[in-house]
Amino acid sequence: MNPALRSNAFRCLSLSADVELKDVYRRQKRLEIALEMGESDSSSGFDFLPPSPLSRESVLEAVHRLEKDSTRVGEELFWIHDLQGKVRLDGANGDAVLAALRTQSDPNTAQGAIAQHNAAVILTCLAIESVGGKCLDYWKDALKYWNSTNQNPIFWQFLEDRFPSLENDSAALTQLKKEVGTVLAEAVGEEIWKSIRERDFRRIASITT
Repeated sequence: MNPALRSNAFRCLSLSADVELKDVYRRQKRLEIALEMGESDSSSGFDFLPPSPLSRESVLEAVHRLEKDSTRVGEELFWIHDLQGKVRLDGANGDAVLAALRTQSDPNTAQGAIAQHNAAVILTCLAIESVGGKCLDYWKDALKYWNSTNQNPIFWQFLEDRFPSLENDSAALTQLKKEVGTVLAEAVGEEIWKSIRERDFRRIASITT
């Protein structure tokens, strides 16, 4: 599965996607010290998501992906922004967090567009981590929110503002939107192949629908 979903750099470091690089380096030092002392500090930052297993190598790789705009933009695209605390992300229960985001997801404001995008990301993570019928419900909602995000010019303006290299580069923005579709298609494809291996044909029909 695409590393932006399975091992997102921000999720690995337990940071929101709009932190400054200095905060990335500060977090790196804390994690490296914890690893050297044999302590466990592998929280995703959200109790309802399974923690990412950490090693010195995974931390270094995550930091490396965030040091360059060319790779960081993809990590930001598939993780959660908090707009310096303006978007509510607190809560140990995934459904409660999603309910809070849905109340904020006015597509006509920057904060609402980010909340909409955050809901898409969280639903995707839950879809990947869940099994059974709940997994399909999460995928259905995730794809709906991603579709709205992809069509929301306010979200893409937000991303342009964060990455000046994207400004006035319509080709780059188009490529990012295609990347969203490609990554999600691969993830759903993995669900289909898993169902085929398990000979769960009813689930295959549900996924493809």
